[in-house]
Amino acid sequence: SARSNLVINSPSSIVMSRGISRLAAPEKPLLRRASPRQDDPMAGLFLRLPIGDSGNLGPGKVRLLELIEETGSIRSAATKMKLSYRRAWLLLQDIEKVFGGTILDRRTGGKSGGGAALTARGRDIVKYYRNAERRAARAIKADLDALAKLKN
Repeated sequence: SARSNLVINSPSSIVMSRGISRLAAPEKPLLRRASPRQDDPMAGLFLRLPIGDSGNLGPGKVRLLELIEETGSIRSAATKMKLSYRRAWLLLQDIEKVFGGTILDRRTGGKSGGGAALTARGRDIVKYYRNAERRAARAIKADLDALAKLKN
């Protein structure tokens, strides 16, 4: 079965009431089409999650963290995402501001070359975001399948 490409921007989130999901009034459009990422098993669903009043966490920031963990380098992760180093750095600063703590162990250059790795907090951010993504995908699967059947 083909995946639906869907983004849920959730400044207000999904509200559960007696087992019935309803959407609170969002400040921005709640759903929009997006192109899937081929390397992501959850490519059909993108979530932007509000984190308190301080900001949002979405697929781009999480993917940046994953690539830093894989490559051991902010620059390599930025290059793989086709971001400038400065843009990647600003996204990382935003994540640290939103979560109120360090997400990277940074090693400066020198003989050993430097690098970066996620802290336990950084790994938890990735883990909980991907868990939320999987749960959201399961929650809307039946509706997406029904919508797909209505297609001409």
